[in-house]
Amino acid sequence: MTHRCPDRSLKELAVWNGYPDFKPLDGFDKPAGSARTFAYSKHGHKFAYVTNESVKVFDAATDVQISEVTRINVIDVWFSPKGTYFATWERPTKLEDGSGSNNLIIWESDTGAQLAAFSQKAYSNSNIQWTENEQYCARMVTGEVHFWESKNVGQAVWAKLKLEGISQFSLSPGRSPAVAVFIPERKGAPAIVRMYGLPNFKSALSNKTFYKADKIQMYWNDLGTNLLVLTQTEVDKTGKSYYGETNLYYLAVAGNFDCRVTLDKEGPIHDVTWGPDSKEFVVVYGSMPSKATLFDHRANAVFDFGTNPRNFVKYNPQGRIICFAGFGNLNGTVDFWDRKTLKKICTFSAANSSFCEWSPDGRFLLTATLTPRLRVDNGFKMWHYTGNLIYHEGVEELYQIGWRPAAATSYPMRALSPAPKAVKAETNGEAAKPAALPAGAYVPPHLRGSVTPPSFKADLSLLFLQGDGARSSTPPRPSIPGAPVGSSPKSGAKNNKKKKDTQKVEEVNGAASPADASAAGLSEKDKKVRNLEKKIRQIRDLKDRQSKGDTLEATQVAKIANEASLLRELSQLKVTTTVLHPIHTQRFHNMSLKPGEVNLGTSIMAVAFNGGVIVGADSRTTTGSYIANRVTDKLTKVHDLIYCCRSGSAADTQAVADIVQYYLQMYSAYAYVRCRFTFTSVQQDEAPTVHVAATLFQEMCYQNKDQLSAGIIVAGWDKKKGGTVYNIPLGGALIQQPFAIGGSGSTYIYGYCDSQYKDNMTREECVEFVKNSLALAMSRDGSSGGVIRMAVITEKGVERLFVPGDKLPGKLM
Repeated sequence: MTHRCPDRSLKELAVWNGYPDFKPLDGFDKPAGSARTFAYSKHGHKFAYVTNESVKVFDAATDVQISEVTRINVIDVWFSPKGTYFATWERPTKLEDGSGSNNLIIWESDTGAQLAAFSQKAYSNSNIQWTENEQYCARMVTGEVHFWESKNVGQAVWAKLKLEGISQFSLSPGRSPAVAVFIPERKGAPAIVRMYGLPNFKSALSNKTFYKADKIQMYWNDLGTNLLVLTQTEVDKTGKSYYGETNLYYLAVAGNFDCRVTLDKEGPIHDVTWGPDSKEFVVVYGSMPSKATLFDHRANAVFDFGTNPRNFVKYNPQGRIICFAGFGNLNGTVDFWDRKTLKKICTFSAANSSFCEWSPDGRFLLTATLTPRLRVDNGFKMWHYTGNLIYHEGVEELYQIGWRPAAATSYPMRALSPAPKAVKAETNGEAAKPAALPAGAYVPPHLRGSVTPPSFKADLSLLFLQGDGARSSTPPRPSIPGAPVGSSPKSGAKNNKKKKDTQKVEEVNGAASPADASAAGLSEKDKKVRNLEKKIRQIRDLKDRQSKGDTLEATQVAKIANEASLLRELSQLKVTTTVLHPIHTQRFHNMSLKPGEVNLGTSIMAVAFNGGVIVGADSRTTTGSYIANRVTDKLTKVHDLIYCCRSGSAADTQAVADIVQYYLQMYSAYAYVRCRFTFTSVQQDEAPTVHVAATLFQEMCYQNKDQLSAGIIVAGWDKKKGGTVYNIPLGGALIQQPFAIGGSGSTYIYGYCDSQYKDNMTREECVEFVKNSLALAMSRDGSSGGVIRMAVITEKGVERLFVPGDKLPGKLM
């Protein structure tokens, strides 16, 4: 079946037939000039376009005009889910009496009759929303959401949802409609997302509160049973991003489940999409190269698609193929993955694209370069899911394009078909190649047969591997917008020279395969490190399964208990003197490298104040007399409102913190079970006290005092004691203190802290006290340095503070 594809350009509005015709539709009543915009109904039954004088509505199957509305200032048009109604928005104007004009108008599609009109200054196509069955429609007024029966939209309001501070709402799809509303943070109170069933607004179905949310985006699954909420702040206070901090939350309409989606890479969330079956979703997140992960219907990570420079993801309508792409300021590389086998199908380049959409049958991907995003090389391309470019059409100043939608039942899931023959395609080397199988680490010709360190070889191999481990083909030559096809310089001469150079090197060193060269360079120590890292990865996978409620075998539990010793052994191997290539060792020939004992250098601190506690630490990690890491985060969260500061061996303290975190999770789970089966007053969200967490740390440190090198400060807030601080120095003692300091930097600031500390300090005084104390320690102690990280823990939550190195207090240094 041929799919239609309308496009709106500077000169005209045209409707194209897709594969296999690829030609403009004959007999279509297009406007004399260009149109302002166009829109299809959800299932493609009706089509409308806007001109300077009117809005015309057509039957999309027969191309017969149904109705016409004469309006001269219409900017946008959109349909209700079944196409029974459509809405138009015009630029607001002031009337003679000073009031605003009714610029948001609801019309009946078949007759063109006006049903209602409202004054709406801000533009958004979510200003008026309908339920899936079109029984109700809703619109937001200041602090309220008004509901009407759709057939009576121009009459009195049917129901109102009134909550102070509402800034956004969204109606769910599906048979049982619900409404989600968003209330931003106000006066220190957290932001809220609440869901109500229509028309019962007396009690919420689900409620989620969180901080760091100046604005949100809501993503419903197609069934309307679950909601993803993407939150964003205007400014990232940690300084890690220019675009604010993002988080993702999951809410079930039934009210029986909600959580924050755990993402294991720092950085912004680029894109989120639900699968068509409503049982899974994919998130693209993290600093570039970003990471993509598949999650199930309970927000558990199911599959990792690897890391690549991507910021876009979309399922085809049948859910069989997933498209990942890097558009905008990225180079336009597109990956197709088979959802059934979770294997990559192909990779190709759609450079300079600003639009991407699947065809209704899920076989073709439409990409386009639109104005004003880019004013040269405008046009569209159609790709088969095998990566073959099927059609390419250049269009002068292309503004809008899209497929005619179709119901999901029109094109059911089927086996993947072979690629059709291209009709018209100027490929310019853009067609895809199938994903290759792994072929081992690459070794440059000039290093084959040499004694280059394995770590150096591994770093080089990363340049030639894709995120999923498959070896990439030669990257496509970057295209220059506006340049003629084939204008880039040819590389034949360079390739010939490379072949000659390779032959010369092989004559001297002897030809060696990449795999042989890589294996030959591994020493016994490197092999042991590799095996230990493999075991630690397996243990972390087991811990993830255990945290999700899976039952582990006795051997697997014993394996988890052995993690601390493995981490300690790995750290000892990694900090010993590394065998360097001769070219690197000449400048160090007069220096004696230490055998590898880890220095315990750090500066940590915790202080209680009225209403909470503040924990703080420097960020320098040292290995002997060398700085191993300048930006370590030594503040570890072990429960919602409990943190620990770590000094000592990084491996030891991290292992102890992980174990304590696991036991605290089990504590909360046991409290909930006790509530359910003994009918006590224990609530589901009962949290362990800070004293319970400190006792667990003390027990671990004392029982293993001869094997561990760990000094811990535990601090947090609980309902029983409020903000409390516990110090667990080397040896495993447990002392509750109003403030505690630790690490090598603490020896320089005992006198300063004793003189400056005072009881009942305010939050602001406490922040300055911690900042000044740590800055003084960092200026005196050679093993402390970097930046200052702090966490303010109160009943309302945790606020992270960050002091960069150039903003440290200078008066004390």
